[in-house]
Amino acid sequence: MTATGWVIKGVRPLGADPADIAISDGIITAVGAGASRARVPVICASQVMQPITGYTRQVMAEAHIPYAIPGLRHCVAALRNVGWWSEATKDR
Repeated sequence: MTATGWVIKGVRPLGADPADIAISDGIITAVGAGASRARVPVICASQVMQPITGYTRQVMAEAHIPYAIPGLRHCVAALRNVGWWSEATKDR
C-alpha cells in the first residue's frame, strides 16, 4: 500500500506553541481501505472531542472514511441510541 500524506495544522503538542504535523504512514489510508471493504457501516471514533472541520471531512473523503464521531462520550451515546432504535423497531 502506498502511504498518503496529510498535514494537520495548528496542533499544540504537549502544550507547546501551535505547529503543523504531517501524517504519512498510511494509517488513515489503511483505515479507509478497511472501511471500504466492510459489509456493515463503519465509523471512525476519536478518543477526544475535537470538531470535525472542513479539512477533516476532506481527509476522510480522500481516505474513504464515511462516518466519524468526535469523542468517546458522543460515540457511546450514539451507539446506545442505535441499539435503542434497533430494539424499538424490531417487530415493525
